[in-house]
Amino acid sequence: MKILAASLLTASMLRATTVTTVAARVGDFVDGYLKKKQVPGCALLVRHNGKVVLATGYGIANLEHNVPVKPQTVFQSGSIGKQFTAMAVMLLVEDQKLSLDKPISKYLTIQRVCLASLCGIY
Repeated sequence: MKILAASLLTASMLRATTVTTVAARVGDFVDGYLKKKQVPGCALLVRHNGKVVLATGYGIANLEHNVPVKPQTVFQSGSIGKQFTAMAVMLLVEDQKLSLDKPISKYLTIQRVCLASLCGIY
């Protein structure tokens, strides 16, 4: 029984050491990448088998106030969402769930005036 307990304890310690070592290696890589690419900071979450094994922030979230990045930091995405939206639309076109030749009103129930003002059409 003592051998089994010692084996389980050793395995647990090795796993913890491995996770800690991997987290340190990831941290070294991210810190180096941020420095090389002159990126002020980022947040990172790593899951393994459905469990969070690493959730941390690297660098600075707000340069003016020297606020560090945390796992909960919310970043502004700029215009990158447009690229994901375009890809999602094209996947729907490919699956024949949407047609680029049909008016948008076929898929969305937005008042025409509202839609025109959103698109900058007057």
